Amino acid sequence: MDRNVTIGSGSTIGPDTRLMRGSSVGDNVELGSEVIVGFRSEIGDNVVVGSDSRIGNRATVGSNVTLGPDVTIDIRVSVADGVSVGAETRILVGTRIGPNTSIGNNTVVLPRARIGAEATIGDNVRIYSRAVVPDGAQIPDGARVRR
Repeated sequence: MDRNVTIGSGSTIGPDTRLMRGSSVGDNVELGSEVIVGFRSEIGDNVVVGSDSRIGNRATVGSNVTLGPDVTIDIRVSVADGVSVGAETRILVGTRIGPNTSIGNNTVVLPRARIGAEATIGDNVRIYSRAVVPDGAQIPDGARVRR
């Protein structure tokens, strides 16, 4: 662990997990093995992060979030409360995800996309840069979402 790292009560940190300088982990968080939490990133309370996942520098993950194994939350991504992200999903630079949204497995969200509240995104979806997914949207498996 680097300097100035904060870990809340009841949190567990898996083997070979790295918390970078200035990162913050809330209460009752479970970080799997070989997770990396980037510089000045924040993780809320009651979060589960699967093994081999990466949370980039200055990213924010809200409370009551579940990230499957091998998920990438890139630099300056914001994940609101109650979000679920499936295995092997990549959410890239500057993307914003609204509360209570579900994102399936093996989905790619390209930089600066916006995903609204209570949306459901299927498996193997590609959301292109700067695309906007409205609140409550239902995106089927394999779909492509453009601006």
